[in-house]
Amino acid sequence: MTERIEIQRTIAAPASDIFTGLCDPPAAGFPIALYGPLRLPGIAPHDIAVYAVLRDCHTAFAFLLFVTFTAHMCAVLFHTLVLRDRILDRMALRATKPAAPRQDPARIA
Repeated sequence: MTERIEIQRTIAAPASDIFTGLCDPPAAGFPIALYGPLRLPGIAPHDIAVYAVLRDCHTAFAFLLFVTFTAHMCAVLFHTLVLRDRILDRMALRATKPAAPRQDPARIA
């Protein structure tokens, strides 16, 4: 269940950020230029109140995306440097050789 929520959060935050980012300029009265005279049609009405709400939403979603990215990078570092459980090797697309089993120093003596 938590895996499904994590996937939804991972998809929803960037999608919401992109949507609010595309709505911001038309609400402020600025068209989005693609190339030369080619412009995107306005998604949001030209209204300063709508622009203020969209700008706040865009800022919140961008912050959530940054926090999610930072948390994932910290988890990667924790698993790699502290736990040393080779989680990145298990997640890699390429096949890696299995790790040599660790021997307990007390058993060697």
